[in-house]
Amino acid sequence: MRSVWRLPRAASTGPPLPHDDTEGWKRLQAAQPIALKHVGTQGAEMSPENPHVGYTYPYPILVTNADQDADEVYALIKGIHENFDAYKDSAPGADGWSMDNQSMVWGIPYHEGAIRFFKEQGMWTDEAQANHETLLKRQKLIKDAWDSMGSVAGMSPEEVSAKWMPIRAKALEDAGLPVVFN
Repeated sequence: MRSVWRLPRAASTGPPLPHDDTEGWKRLQAAQPIALKHVGTQGAEMSPENPHVGYTYPYPILVTNADQDADEVYALIKGIHENFDAYKDSAPGADGWSMDNQSMVWGIPYHEGAIRFFKEQGMWTDEAQANHETLLKRQKLIKDAWDSMGSVAGMSPEEVSAKWMPIRAKALEDAGLPVVFN
């Protein structure tokens, strides 16, 4: 007797999530704040005639520390933008570098050098600034909660997690911010 195991059809793309499903999007973004609405037309079982309506996360993503020189970050983002036509067709997904595909309201704060470039391009909005400030507040709150936890010297990773996660959750809940991970 043979057993056959098949993945659900949605496995190659993720489940469909219609963009007008407001409640579904609230639930998704409460659990995964980096999720963005997306209509996929490239990939397994997708095409412009058979798109996948659901979500994605930005790709590619550039990440740096806050203390990175703002002029260097600005120059990098500007170079990516100014040279886009030279590399946009070089690989599938390269269109992710287009400034038209950037979301200014997302799950991590932007570097001041990137913000300067986005402002020059007219991409940085009041909504983006408010989201950015909320994310910075969240980071500070989490850092302060971590600092208040005390020493974790000699603790196993499991013990640190068991100590940290309730402290983190309480700090975020007390501030009215989503916990995301419990």
